[in-house]
Amino acid sequence: MSEEVTIEVGLDDIDDAEALGRLVAHALGRRATDVPEWTVRRRSLDARRGSVKFRVVVAVGAGDTREPVGPPPKTVAGDRRVVVVGDGPAGLFCSYELARHGIPSVVVDRGRQVQPRRLDLRRLNQEGAVDVDSNYCFGEGGAGTYSDGKLYTRSHKRGDVRDVLEVLVEHGAPPDILIDARPHIGSNRLPKVVAALRERLESVGVDFSHLVIGHMSTIKQEDDPIGTHSAIARRGAFVGLDTVGHEMSRSHIPATEKVKMVQDLLDAGLEDHIVFSSDMGNRTHSKASYGNGFSTVLVQFVPKLLFAGVPERTIRKILVDNPRRFLAVEPKSS
Repeated sequence: MSEEVTIEVGLDDIDDAEALGRLVAHALGRRATDVPEWTVRRRSLDARRGSVKFRVVVAVGAGDTREPVGPPPKTVAGDRRVVVVGDGPAGLFCSYELARHGIPSVVVDRGRQVQPRRLDLRRLNQEGAVDVDSNYCFGEGGAGTYSDGKLYTRSHKRGDVRDVLEVLVEHGAPPDILIDARPHIGSNRLPKVVAALRERLESVGVDFSHLVIGHMSTIKQEDDPIGTHSAIARRGAFVGLDTVGHEMSRSHIPATEKVKMVQDLLDAGLEDHIVFSSDMGNRTHSKASYGNGFSTVLVQFVPKLLFAGVPERTIRKILVDNPRRFLAVEPKSS
């Protein structure tokens, strides 16, 4: 049986195992050589009474032999699927928990995956251009992915949160979050953890194919749009090329480049993953203001694709067949 002791540790010694061992021995009233194996269970920063130090809870007499709180996900199977709306922390862990029980799920989200989402944030910070669907609030990983990454909660009524922390560590988070009273992954590391978690779920059969990553036509050529588009399409999601048929002041992507994006996707064999949208939200786009209205894709963009040599059957697949597959649902049997 192990026993727990609490020690106070200076800032300079918190990462020094030898110094911690001496403090543990002093707390037990033994020589350092007589102290059995020990492991840190919890640590917190204490700035009370005018001095800053760590309070560390140490388990003495056994190594860190804790069994994982939850099982790993397993390959999902079955005709019925749970639809998980939102690809933030709640959505990711909901699909993860379903996968632990072998239950298939489909994850849908309005925003973009963590890699292309980074480009939207760069435009926001450098140019002040706000993408309403992909920003600090919306996109894969949720609001905290690029803004902070704190993980603590003051609520203990719903059980131990260690299971969540263990899953995050397994997918690349620092092991320190298992012992810190205020665990923090950091926005420089969290996007990679989110991507690894999604890839793990994909590997056991969780379906991200009913996901459309929008505003894909607002990626500038210097940011390698086909690289981003291919990464999304090869994971089974749809590449949403919206703002086609009109210009948007925040992107300044000319129609010729948007046509080239379509051609590059077709050349890569990814025509099954393209969907179009006008993203019509400006008053000048409406027919009442002498714009093309909701027909702008057909009136303005499709003729440009035909002129560039895109076959009519391919355009029909993009306009009709691909949205049909994206929107398809399996009706309940009576």
